Amino acid sequence: MAISVAVFAAFAAFAGNVVYVAPDGSNTSPYDTWDKATTNLQTALNAAVPGSKIVLKSGLHETRVTVDMASDITISGETDDPTATELRRICVVSNSGGVYRTFHMHSSGARVQNLTISGGRIDSVTSTFGANV
Repeated sequence: MAISVAVFAAFAAFAGNVVYVAPDGSNTSPYDTWDKATTNLQTALNAAVPGSKIVLKSGLHETRVTVDMASDITISGETDDPTATELRRICVVSNSGGVYRTFHMHSSGARVQNLTISGGRIDSVTSTFGANV
């Protein structure tokens, strides 16, 4: 099950840098243009400072880890259409169950907007699917 998010979480003022993520980026720090974009979200999170906006290029982005949002950062799709950009959590499933969140948001200023979130799991034994924000 996927959910589309137009705007999610707290509404914080934008005051930081912009970090771009694109599969075809050159992965050149500071990742501040589409040409210099990092190719993965974790690198963008490492480069972001509180108040930053991380912009994902339209299309499919996959992650094998939970996106941990510990500060006031916005992650956004490239356009206002939440179906144009998807962030999918890839789960390694075992019979022992488990929680595979796509996002772990523990900052009141963390925001996710203009993208579709999919692939998270609550319990692999019962196959309950969801975005698990």
